[in-house]
Formats: sequence, structure tokens, C-alpha cells
Amino acid sequence: VPFSAVTLAARLVRQRLQDVGLKSIVKTTGGKGLHVIVPLRPAASWPVAKGFAKAIADGLARDEPNIFLAKASKAARKGRIYVDYLRNDRGSTAIGAYCVRARQGLPVAMPIEWRDVKESLQPADYNIDSVEKVALPKEWRDARNWRQGLDAKKLRAVGMKE
Repeated sequence: VPFSAVTLAARLVRQRLQDVGLKSIVKTTGGKGLHVIVPLRPAASWPVAKGFAKAIADGLARDEPNIFLAKASKAARKGRIYVDYLRNDRGSTAIGAYCVRARQGLPVAMPIEWRDVKESLQPADYNIDSVEKVALPKEWRDARNWRQGLDAKKLRAVGMKE
């Protein structure tokens, strides 16, 4: 999909999270995507966090089937964006902020502000040569102090039982 679709999808994910009372931050992946991150206080178990992420992904795929897909099948992805909730499990991996990717131009997974998530965003602009000039976004600095969690109300909002 074009990157403009990825930016639209990220904004929809952000709105879905806001609808259940959670703030999020975002970063480029150094590849074709964006990671929407929800800093949580460490109260929810791994199964609860993963179940919550799956419920969000399933809800997006159900409500916006032309945009989102919650199943990992590459063949089914044609023109849709896979919401990868599987990164939310103990031992699962995801590219970290500021990591250089082994790709043409040495792109970097870059923390950005939500205001920068627009059609004109060019993730390749964040590379090994350019990132030293970019400060950590305020939203990322502020997220260190967020004390949000997955309480019963939020779990019910996405169709999960307590």
C-alpha cells in the first residue's frame, strides 16, 4: 500500500486507542511501516496485554475491512494493512527506536510526533546521516510519566472479559 495509507491507518489506530482512554506515541520502523506504541504501567499480564492488542486489531479489521487485516497471511494482505498485535507477547521482537536498518540508505526507526504523521511523511528521510540532528520528540519524553493501564473498563470497551 502507499505510505499515505499507512499514515491514515496509524491515525485510525491512535483514534481507536483514544476512544478507550489510552494515549500513544509513534515511530517509523525504518521500513514500510509505523509502530503505534502504548506505554503502560507494568500491571497487566502479558496475556492481558496481548489479548487487548488482538481485540484492537480485530476491531479495526472488522470495522474497516478495506483498510485493515488482523491475520498474518501475506497472500490476504493485498491492498490492506496488517495490524500486527503479535509483537505484544513476552519474547516477541520489534525494532527499537533509533535502530539502523540493514537497507538501502541505512534508514533508522525514528520516534516522531503525531503531528508529523501525514501523507508527506518520508521515513527514508530518517537515516544514519540525518538522525543526529533530530531531538527526541516531546511526546516521547512525556510518555515516561504516563501512568495508564488496562483496567476493566478498557478491556470491556474492546470486548474482553476481566
